[in-house]
Amino acid sequence: MKSLISRALIPCLLLLQACSHSKNLQSEYSKVPLDHLLDSIGSYQNKKVEIWGYYVCGFEHTVVQPEVQTVRDNKSYDWTGRIWVEAKRSKSTDLCDSLSNRNVLIRGTIDSSRHGHEGGYPATIRHAVIVQ
Repeated sequence: MKSLISRALIPCLLLLQACSHSKNLQSEYSKVPLDHLLDSIGSYQNKKVEIWGYYVCGFEHTVVQPEVQTVRDNKSYDWTGRIWVEAKRSKSTDLCDSLSNRNVLIRGTIDSSRHGHEGGYPATIRHAVIVQ
């Protein structure tokens, strides 16, 4: 009888612990509206954030921005309205092909000392995990 209880109880306890750990991983990220993050980037230095935004991925251009923004009529590119993304991924471009040009949820750490390609962005989101 004692063996039967152990066989049932131990897996249940392990499952509960795993669920608790998963919940803690999600809660360590602060949900921040992207517009607010862009307005107060310095206060999020080295903070783990979760943001929702429009993801654009390509050669020398991997960013998250509040909405679809295009460059029209050879006007200057607005660097300040976007955050450079350093995603955790392989060197494959599959992630760009499947997730680019759509709204996604991104989790990562803000680094306002790194300004992305050509140094024009207000910050970089390091170790980014793109959820959707």
